[in-house]
Amino acid sequence: MAPWNGPPKAVVFDMDGLLIDSERIWFDTLLDLGRDRNDPRLNAELGMQLVGLPWQSVAQAFLHLLDNEDAVMELRADWQQRYLAKAAEVTLKPGVRGLLDRLDQLSIPFAIATGSQRATAVKHLTAHGLLERFVGLVTAEDYQKGKPDPEPFRMASDLLGREPQDCLALEDSINGIRSAHAAGMPVICIPDMVAPPEEVAALCMAVEDSLENVSLRLAVFA
Repeated sequence: MAPWNGPPKAVVFDMDGLLIDSERIWFDTLLDLGRDRNDPRLNAELGMQLVGLPWQSVAQAFLHLLDNEDAVMELRADWQQRYLAKAAEVTLKPGVRGLLDRLDQLSIPFAIATGSQRATAVKHLTAHGLLERFVGLVTAEDYQKGKPDPEPFRMASDLLGREPQDCLALEDSINGIRSAHAAGMPVICIPDMVAPPEEVAALCMAVEDSLENVSLRLAVFA
């Protein structure tokens, strides 16, 4: 099962939809917004299009709908407030702790490259006792261009002190896969709400059903 001659020198995790089951709450609160505002444009189709996008891209999608920057910022604030009100409901994805334990066993450092704001990432990771386990976080405030641009993953590899090609990226989203691939990292996809189309899956070294399967891939090095 091992795709390497040896284990990766470091691992870079996405967060939303990979470590924590948060994408569904973002999705559901967007639908709540649409209902409360009586705006049929804030619907499931739009929600699926926004999965995995950084705020810059989400803002452009909203601006296309609303054609008013003040309205976009007001919508963002409302959406974020609704999400944070439900943040306590966000659970870990299956296999997270086991995979982190496996990486610790192999002395493989790991970091996060996420499109979330730092305060949100810290809140979730602290709630599950995971914050101190990561070498560092790359969040939306840290880079100029979000996923699918390679900048977030390149910054994460710098944090880890490794070359991108020596890191393994773990992602659930299409834009995240494109970002890691463009950074020069091998990628394993663990799909959440949106399965990658064939041309995006082809950028991955593997598409797995769960983080437990990633841990099994690494077990041969234990």
